[in-house]
Amino acid sequence: MVQLREDALQVLNGNRHAAETGGHSHWLQMPRKVPMPDFVAPQHPLLVAHAPRGDQWLHEIKFDGYRVQLRVEKKRPAVRTREGHDWTKRFAHIVAAAKSLPDCIIDGEAVILDAHGHSDFAALQKVLPAGHDTGVIFFAFDLIFERGKDLRKLPLDERKEWLRLMLEDAGDKTAARIHYSSHTAGNGADVEQQGRKLGLEGIVSKRWGSPYSEGKRNDDWQKVKFAKSETFTVGGWRETAGYMHTVLAGEWREGKLHYVGRARTSGDIGDLRERLLAIEIDKMPFVRPDRPTLEGGERWTKPELLCEVNFTARTTRGHIRHGMFKGLRQELIAPKPPRKRRSR
Repeated sequence: MVQLREDALQVLNGNRHAAETGGHSHWLQMPRKVPMPDFVAPQHPLLVAHAPRGDQWLHEIKFDGYRVQLRVEKKRPAVRTREGHDWTKRFAHIVAAAKSLPDCIIDGEAVILDAHGHSDFAALQKVLPAGHDTGVIFFAFDLIFERGKDLRKLPLDERKEWLRLMLEDAGDKTAARIHYSSHTAGNGADVEQQGRKLGLEGIVSKRWGSPYSEGKRNDDWQKVKFAKSETFTVGGWRETAGYMHTVLAGEWREGKLHYVGRARTSGDIGDLRERLLAIEIDKMPFVRPDRPTLEGGERWTKPELLCEVNFTARTTRGHIRHGMFKGLRQELIAPKPPRKRRSR
C-alpha cells in the first residue's frame, strides 16, 4: 500500500512527541458521558495566504480528497460527507476497518495516494461512484466523541492524543485503512516553505488549545493552498463532435450565477457529459454582464453540480485564468438561488 513520502512526513510531522502533544499538556477532567449525536457539522478552516507564526499552532498536511465523518456505534460504522449525506456503502473497506473501534465520531479525509505519496483527487473520484473504495485511506485528524464522551470542548492537542491512542489500540486491520494524521508544532513559515518544496496540496494550521467549533469557519483553523483551487458551479460546457473539452464555471453572488471562466478537461472524465445531458436546459444560466463569449459548441445545464477547478490567478473582474477541471464535488450540494416572490 502506498504511503506518504518519507521526506514529507519527516519534515511536516517533526519530532513525534512534539507533534503529538504540541509541547503542551492540559489533560482536563474527563468529560461526562452524553448521548452521541448522529452527525456533527464539521469545523472548517479559513483560507489564508500564509501559515500563521507562533508556538500555539499545529500544522497538518492538507489532503486533496473528500472530507468525511466516521461514526461507530456498537461496532456499526457509518460514513457521512461534510453535508451529512450517508456514503457508508461507498466506503466498504473503511467501514470494515472501523469495526474494531469503540463508539466514536472521527473527523478526517478520504484520499487515494499516487506513486509519489501525493493525494490524487481524480483517482478518488473515479473509484467511489463505481461503488468501491479500493486503495482509499481515511486520514483521521480529530476525535469529536469517544465512548460516550463529548470531546468538543477539550483543547485540540488533547483530542488528537486521545485519537492517536485509540487508533493504536485498534490493531493492524484498522491501521491498514485508517491512518492517524500526524502534525508538527511551531514555526508555520518553515513548514510552509518545506511543504511547497515537496509539492504538497497545502497545509492546515490549527490552534493547539482550541475547542472543536461545530459547523463554524474561524481562524482557529487556517489553511494554505499551494495550488490555487476552488469549487465552482457548473453552468454549461463546450463540445466538438460530441467530445466535451471545456466546463463553463460560475459562482453565486446575491442569488445570481455569475460566469467566472472556463476549465479545460483532460484525460478520462467518466460519465460527466452524460450527467450534464440529464439536466441540460436551453437557456444560459449565467447573468449579464458576466457571461461567456459564445465560441460555438456551448450547451447549458441546470446549475446543480459543483466542480473543483485548478487555476493560476483571478483577473480584476474575478475571472479565473488557465482553469483546469479536476472533477465533480459529489459530496457537496450546489446552493439554491432564492425563490422569486410572486407579485400580488
